[in-house]
Amino acid sequence: MCGLLVFASVAIFPTILLPSTPSMWIAGMTFGYGYGFLLIISAAAVGVSLPYFIGQLFCHKIQVCVSSLKLPPFRLNLSEYPSFNHDRKF
Repeated sequence: MCGLLVFASVAIFPTILLPSTPSMWIAGMTFGYGYGFLLIISAAAVGVSLPYFIGQLFCHKIQVCVSSLKLPPFRLNLSEYPSFNHDRKF
């Protein structure tokens, strides 16, 4: 039960912008180096995938909202800025 709670906290806390480091510390202290590492790595993999999949659910709504703003396309002309090598005086 403790492992499931630590797994869930490591996976979900970064999604809601909370630090998961204390949960990782508890996993290391409770399960040791080997099992704690495996628990943290698997939970972190789920934790970084979760915001991506949540974003995919709202992808179309975000695109509709951004396209309704009617902003001009952004263009950066890099030819106006001198490059690093051309600024040197030898």
